[in-house]
Amino acid sequence: PGSPYIMDNNWPALLYLTPVLEGPLVGDFLERGSRGTGEFAFQMGNYVPGEFLAGQLLESWEVSLEEMVWHVRPGVYWAADNVDWMENRELTADDVVADLLEYRECPGGVGFRGWSGDIYTDGRYTVVIEFDTFDVGWSFYLGYEDRAIYTPPEMIAAGPDKWANQVGTGPFMVKEHVVGSHMSYERNPNWWQTTTIDGKVYDDVPFIDEMIWPIIPDVATRVAALMTGKIDFHWTMPAEQWDHLDKVAPELLSAKFPGFAGREMVFAAQNPPFDSREVRRAMMIGTNLKAFQALYGRGPMSLHWWPVSSSHSESTYTPIEKLPAEARILYDYNPELASQMLRDAGVPEGFEMEYLVDAGAYNLDEASLLEDQWKKIGIDLQIKILDYATYIKILYAFTAKHSIQGMGAAILNPFDAFPSNLYTDSYGNFGSWSNAEFDALVDKLLRTPDVDEQNRLVKEAAIVALEDAPYIPLNLTVDGNYWWPWVKNYYGEHNVRDNDFASILAHAWIDQ
Repeated sequence: PGSPYIMDNNWPALLYLTPVLEGPLVGDFLERGSRGTGEFAFQMGNYVPGEFLAGQLLESWEVSLEEMVWHVRPGVYWAADNVDWMENRELTADDVVADLLEYRECPGGVGFRGWSGDIYTDGRYTVVIEFDTFDVGWSFYLGYEDRAIYTPPEMIAAGPDKWANQVGTGPFMVKEHVVGSHMSYERNPNWWQTTTIDGKVYDDVPFIDEMIWPIIPDVATRVAALMTGKIDFHWTMPAEQWDHLDKVAPELLSAKFPGFAGREMVFAAQNPPFDSREVRRAMMIGTNLKAFQALYGRGPMSLHWWPVSSSHSESTYTPIEKLPAEARILYDYNPELASQMLRDAGVPEGFEMEYLVDAGAYNLDEASLLEDQWKKIGIDLQIKILDYATYIKILYAFTAKHSIQGMGAAILNPFDAFPSNLYTDSYGNFGSWSNAEFDALVDKLLRTPDVDEQNRLVKEAAIVALEDAPYIPLNLTVDGNYWWPWVKNYYGEHNVRDNDFASILAHAWIDQ
């Protein structure tokens, strides 16, 4: 995986650090997931809603528009048994501040540099982070993103780019890194966490003595290793393999859920006739979305997944049966109604609509399906296939005449997606859609530290965007995990930090 040092900005290596290094926050899967209250499944690719976050290295925290105060969890120790350049010692606020200051100067810390002010300690276990500008996304970028992982300052002198020198507070320690073969981890016998099973508290987690991550780039080889029981658990199995696995190895267990984004058609909302809300709505009503679900044969998926994923709780996501009538009607395929709405809006029968797509099998399949469906509502879809460079140039110049294939509608993190992809004149608003009511809600969201109020604003803004139909959400991407029944105390969770399933498996064991 290359260098693990944060200054080297090697993103792929961060996944391999999750068994060893912890962060301030983590999804509260032990208390509020399937093994607890069952409120949330923790099946999101890289996002955990604020209402389901708990402290990992933090015992508690307070946030205002001016500053954050972090209370470091006492009794957490650096696990240094595998190195000779430091002793096991307690994590302190000084360690956290040192790491934050280093992160702020690394290539990945550019956003943090933009909104953070002074950072300092206030006692052994208290960290104060002052805001130059409040950032509503702090919980992700500082709390549980894959770069929000903490190392002791002693590691800088020892050589932070060496895997053998990685010291953290997490459930495992690096045992061996064999380039091109595997990464192995051994249990941290002094890990601070506990787990509760059938009412009994266990303090000897992790239960696994050794965890081996084979490095197998080829998907077919990974699938074969899983099917033959050579690997026990596979995270993010490609959906194209699901049918084969389900038929050939039906005893395998699996969890399948919405992915991080979906495929969408984007209207050029600055140009007629698609500057008309009613025209865009008519086009969505005249689109059989269920046919797009069936296009790739990946099984049942949520029909309503945009602009907030159905993986969210109802604090931010409105189920299709609870949508207001103005939004609900968009999912009821009705070509007769759509055709009448278009004629009423002045769009003539046989209107030639230009649709720009990147050359690719999936893109052409979707475009052909749209062409066939829209003939029934009097739209003559003119599909124009572009090379990737031309497609990207037009996409980011916002110069599509009528419509363009989207880049993939992000649906997990509204703090990022709403201001970046839907806000007026934002860099990812490829259809130049603008809605004053939506913008006002996002403005409030970006200045709101309270989680409950954030959720209310996200839920309301999502309905506003959906009813205005700037996109047609065609096809949801999906994720899935597979594991053998002998993996015990695992309930299908996907992530509890950004790309972190190791924190979950630390509470599992292999039934031999």
